[in-house]
Amino acid sequence: MTISHLKNDAASRADVGARVMLVVLCVIWGSTWPVLKLGLNEIPPLSLRALSAGLGAFGVTAILPPGRAVLSRLLPAPGAGPSREQRERGGFRVAIHAKGSGGDRLTGVVEASRDPGYGATSIMIGESALCLAEDELLARGGVLTTASCMGMILVERLRKAGMTFRVESSTVGFEESAPREK
Repeated sequence: MTISHLKNDAASRADVGARVMLVVLCVIWGSTWPVLKLGLNEIPPLSLRALSAGLGAFGVTAILPPGRAVLSRLLPAPGAGPSREQRERGGFRVAIHAKGSGGDRLTGVVEASRDPGYGATSIMIGESALCLAEDELLARGGVLTTASCMGMILVERLRKAGMTFRVESSTVGFEESAPREK
């Protein structure tokens, strides 16, 4: 036996071991009863079980060579995103409609003239990092949301970077409906 043969043999065993651990993880994760119990409050039992089994099956499929071969034909190849021109022409507008308890109707609008998957996301991540590093934060410690930690400080940074955040009165986008039952 040569040294390279031993290295390949060890790498092969490590690869098989990693795959077995991933299969075990998928099985454990797909059948974790406390998670299922929590999910049952919001999702019907059969739907939750189907979702769990589907996610587990996808995980197993993704790690086995035949499944990987099929997925590699179905999924985009690495680096196969939009072109630079498409990213620069991209943009998004999100309108969030809200109705207050007093009947006030507002629409919050968030816009950017960059592709949301690449351009705007990188700006948001970069400005968030700068905000965390350089600005006086609103709150410290614990697990915080972006709004509770950085709030309007981050919004102002993002506005300076070219994003739009505004709130306007609205009557558009509202439909009267009965409250959802749980």
